[in-house]
Amino acid sequence: MFLRDIISGGSYWLLSVLPGYYGRAFSSFSKKKKLYYRAKRKDLFALQRRRLINLLQIHSKNGIYSPLIKKIGIPRDENFDIYYYISQFPLLTKEFVQDNAESLLTPGGAGVYMNSSGGSTGVPLNFWQDYNYSVESLATTFLSDSIQKWYPGCREARLWGAPKDLSKIEGPRGRFFLFLKNQLWLDSFNMGEARMAEYHKMLSAFRPRVLIAYASSAFVFARFLKESSIKPDYGLEAIITSAEMLYPHMRETIEEVFGVAVFNRYGSREVGNIASECEKHGGLHLHMYDHIIEILPAANSRHQFGCEGEITVTCLNNFSMPFIRYKIGDLGVITNDYCSCGSETIMLKKITGRSSDSIITREGRVIHGEYFTHIFYGMKGVRQFQFVQRDYQNYEARLAVSGDYDKNSERDIKKECRQVLGADINLEIIYLQNIEPSQASGKYRFTISMLGTE
Repeated sequence: MFLRDIISGGSYWLLSVLPGYYGRAFSSFSKKKKLYYRAKRKDLFALQRRRLINLLQIHSKNGIYSPLIKKIGIPRDENFDIYYYISQFPLLTKEFVQDNAESLLTPGGAGVYMNSSGGSTGVPLNFWQDYNYSVESLATTFLSDSIQKWYPGCREARLWGAPKDLSKIEGPRGRFFLFLKNQLWLDSFNMGEARMAEYHKMLSAFRPRVLIAYASSAFVFARFLKESSIKPDYGLEAIITSAEMLYPHMRETIEEVFGVAVFNRYGSREVGNIASECEKHGGLHLHMYDHIIEILPAANSRHQFGCEGEITVTCLNNFSMPFIRYKIGDLGVITNDYCSCGSETIMLKKITGRSSDSIITREGRVIHGEYFTHIFYGMKGVRQFQFVQRDYQNYEARLAVSGDYDKNSERDIKKECRQVLGADINLEIIYLQNIEPSQASGKYRFTISMLGTE
């Protein structure tokens, strides 16, 4: 195992000194991103303005965005108000990308390839990325992981479930790369009790420094260990959660069981790593080198600090397809406050949920999914839950329960749900052996609103 550590560390070093564009570009971007992570905020905004101008010049050849860029104009003065300027562009929706993927390709890109995301809904989203995006994203991931106790070559376990990612580690070639990267991958799509007991043995033998996991998968695994009276001793220094909402009760349980800090990160397959939590745990640092993030409190509104709203992303490193003001589907809050760690990047204070995970009442009130986590995970015997809004009147509570569950709890569940959703709603409680993650993404969804999807 020690020899593997040495070989893996050497392979990451080799990546940074490879001859040709990839090695030089990766090394250059890695150095720049480390510097800008510690830069003054005014310099970060100046960098974003320069990168936005460069992005618009490239996408001025894009069939759909060329007329828009010509109409709005590319700024000549680098001191322009970046939030006002990009507010002149229309919001980019997943539906528009689905319908216009071919037309959104900007000609002339290097190393262009089509990527895709199944998303939580199972509707495929195809989009273009390129060599520059690939190299920059890797450099950003290295930076993100390095502030979360990872280092090149350290033993890393992944509790992951995206089919696109898992397919890369199959066969002899996949196993070779796992060896080279010093990684152990565990399929979060298949997490029955017998499989989780096996995962515990594998992690005990592998002894990873860092566990990278879907937030819900880390939580489900932690609950299994706790309920099985297993005290894990894996040698972990940190757990990095990603890809889903990390609710406070989930963080608390994971940290209690594993005895190490949880570091959250936020991103998507479409635009890469957006923000990462540092050791101060006061929010997530936006990767301002890569993105401009807006928070829109209401439809057609402009960006506001300190308010909850829909997150939009302008990706500054994809030269093959313009992700400008992309509605990523999440809600959050960003703040002008400074982190005590010394980095002056803008902070994503919190992610409050996916817009499709919020329940909307007939009166227009928005109930965050976190409300339902407090109902069910404080209830004895409830191993898993999923709360589904069919329409304004009809709801389902899907439960996977253990032997100490009291069926009289149904009365309390209905009472608490009707307090916020209305006394006349229909709530059906369905009991399942297990609640499986999405087949498209391998992620669990605790709350689902079907409004507008049927």
